[in-house]
Amino acid sequence: SNAVEFTALPLPPDPPAGFNGAVGELQLSASMDRTEVQANEAIEITLKFSGRGQLKLLDPPKLQLPTDFETYDPKVVDRITVNANGMSGTREFQYLVIPRYEGSYPLDGIVYSWFDPKAASYRTHQADPIVVEVLPGKDGALSTAPRQRKTDVQVLDTDIRYIRVDDLDLRPKGEQLYGAPAYWVGMGAPALGFLLFLLWRQRRDSRLADVGGMRRKRADQVARRHLQQAAAALKENAPGPFHAALSKALNGYMADKLGLGVAEISGPRAKEALSAYDGGEAVAEEYARLIATCDMARFAPVEDRPRQELLDAATTMITNLERILRK
Repeated sequence: SNAVEFTALPLPPDPPAGFNGAVGELQLSASMDRTEVQANEAIEITLKFSGRGQLKLLDPPKLQLPTDFETYDPKVVDRITVNANGMSGTREFQYLVIPRYEGSYPLDGIVYSWFDPKAASYRTHQADPIVVEVLPGKDGALSTAPRQRKTDVQVLDTDIRYIRVDDLDLRPKGEQLYGAPAYWVGMGAPALGFLLFLLWRQRRDSRLADVGGMRRKRADQVARRHLQQAAAALKENAPGPFHAALSKALNGYMADKLGLGVAEISGPRAKEALSAYDGGEAVAEEYARLIATCDMARFAPVEDRPRQELLDAATTMITNLERILRK
C-alpha cells in the first residue's frame, strides 16, 4: 500500500530547515484568531496539517516568538482515520500565547518541512509574517510595571549577574569546615561538657553524702534565720519568743558546728571541743553565759541583761566562732 511506501522509502540527504521526519502528502495552514490585543490577553495560533501520511507522528513546530510573549504547550486536536489506504485526516496544534507588554511585534513566518513520497522530494511551507499590535492592559497592569523587560536583558556568555549582583560571601575553593580548628572544637565540646557534668555530679553527690559536712556548712545560715526571728520578737516586745529564738540560734549553731545533737550540747562540752582552737575557750565561755541568761529569762523569769545587748552578743559570738574555725 501507499502507507508502506511512505515508511520504507529512503529519504534523500540534506533535509531543509524545519524538517523533523514527517512523511506524507500534506498541506499546512496557519491562522491567528486576532492580531490586536491588550497586554496579558491571550492569542490563539492554530497550525493545521491535512492530507495523507504519518499524521500521528507529526511533532508540534517550534514557534519563534518575542521573548516578552509567554507560550504554553500546544493543544493537539486529531481528526484522523485509518483504513486500507493508510492514514488521512487533519492534525491541529493550537498554541496559547500571551503578550506581556504593549508594542508592535512582527512575527516571522512559520517554516515547516516534510517529505512528499509521491514527488520524492522535500516540501517546505512558510507562512506570511504577521504583525501583532499589543495595546496597554487594563489600568496599565504589568505593561507599565517597574521591572526590567526580558528584551532588555543582555546575555553575557554564562554570566548570571542579571539574577544576582550582590556580594555572595563565597569561600575560596578548597576551604572546608572539616579539619579546621572550629571543626575540632565543635566535635570536642559535647564530650568535654559531658565530662564536666559528671565531675560536678560526683562532687555534689559526695557533698550530699557527707551529712556532717552539710550541717557545718549550713550552720551559719540556720543561725542567722533564728537571729532574724529574735530581732522581730524584740521589735514586738515579746520576751518569751525573743529568748526562745535566741536560744535556738545559739544551741543549733554550736551543735551543727561541733557535730553533736542539740540535747548533747552544753557549756563544758563546747569548751572541750573548742579548746584546740586559738580563742576557742573564750567563745565557749561566752556561749555558756548567753545560754544561761536566756534560760533564766525563759524559766525564772528574770532578765539580768537588756535584750538588744543579748542579740548583739550572740551575733558577735557566732561571727568570732566562724573566724576561729576557718583558721
